[in-house]
Amino acid sequence: METMKVKINNHTMHIPESWNALSFQQAFGIYQIAMKDVGSLFAPEEIMPAKRIQIARYLLKLNDEFMRKWEADCIKAYGDEGAKVFVAELDELCKITDPFFDITEKDDGSKHYSLKMEFTRIPFKTLMRKKKNEQKRTYYGPADELANLSLYELGTTFTLFERYLEDDNEAIVDQLIATLYRRPKPDTAENRRSGYQGDRRLPLLNHEATVEKRARWMATLTPAVKQMIVFWFACCRHQIIENHRDIFKEGSAPRKGRDFGWGGILLSLADGLVNLDKVSAQPWQNGLMYMRYLEDQRKQMEDRMKQVKRAS
Repeated sequence: METMKVKINNHTMHIPESWNALSFQQAFGIYQIAMKDVGSLFAPEEIMPAKRIQIARYLLKLNDEFMRKWEADCIKAYGDEGAKVFVAELDELCKITDPFFDITEKDDGSKHYSLKMEFTRIPFKTLMRKKKNEQKRTYYGPADELANLSLYELGTTFTLFERYLEDDNEAIVDQLIATLYRRPKPDTAENRRSGYQGDRRLPLLNHEATVEKRARWMATLTPAVKQMIVFWFACCRHQIIENHRDIFKEGSAPRKGRDFGWGGILLSLADGLVNLDKVSAQPWQNGLMYMRYLEDQRKQMEDRMKQVKRAS
C-alpha cells in the first residue's frame, strides 16, 4: 500500500499517497472538502491553502486543541518569530495533500490545484433502496476501472457523461448512474459456476427500457453520493482515454471522421447491422484494441501513399 510516514510529537502515522490507497471514508472526506463551496469566507487566493489545511487535519485527525497547542509551542520556542515558524511548519505539513492534486505553477509564481483524476476504485459496490411494503432492492455497480463494461456500455456511459459536461443537467447524472448500476442476474447454479460471466449485473443491451425507471430512484440519492460516483466515473474515463491516446482525440471523444460517434464506431466494428449485438457485447478492451489495430493500419497506408508520391 502506498503510504507516507508522518511523525508529530511522539505519534507516527501512515498517510496514503494516492487516491486508490485511501479508504472510502478518506476519499469521500477529501472530495467533499475539496469541492465544498466556501462562498465569501476566503479571498480567491486563500481558498486552496485553507482547503489543504482542512484535508491535512482531516487525514491526521488534528483537532482545534492540538492546533492551538502547536502554535503556542512555536511561539514559546521562537518568541516573536514563533507565528512565522508555525505557518512554515503548517505549510510543510500540507504537502501530505500533494498526491491528491495536480499542481501547476502560474507565471506569477502562484500555484493552481486541481484534483488528480486517479480515483478508479468504485466507491459504492451496490446501492440499495427500501420502500414501504416493498422488498429491498439492490443495484450492482461495475468493476473498478469500469473493467467489466461492454463496448456498448462504455459508449453509452461516455456519451451520457459528455452530454452532462455540455448541459450540466442533473437528470443526465441520474441516467448515467442508472446505466451503471443495475439489478443482478438470476442467482442460478450456472451463473455462480461462471462467476456471472464476469459481471453480476444484467446487461444493458436489450434492457435499455429499464434505465428510466431506475433513474427516477437515482434522483433521490443525496447529492454527495451522486457527486462521488460521477467523480469516480470521470477518473475511470480519464484513465481509459489516457491509455488509448492513439484512439481518442483531445481527451474527450473518439475520432469521428465521417461516422456518427459511438454508434458509427460500433457499426464499423460489426461490419454492418448483422453483427452489431455481438460486437456491442464484447468487453470494451477488445473493441479498443481492434480500433488501435485499424488506426495502425491507416497510418501504415498513409505512409505507403506518401512513399509512392515521393517515388513518382
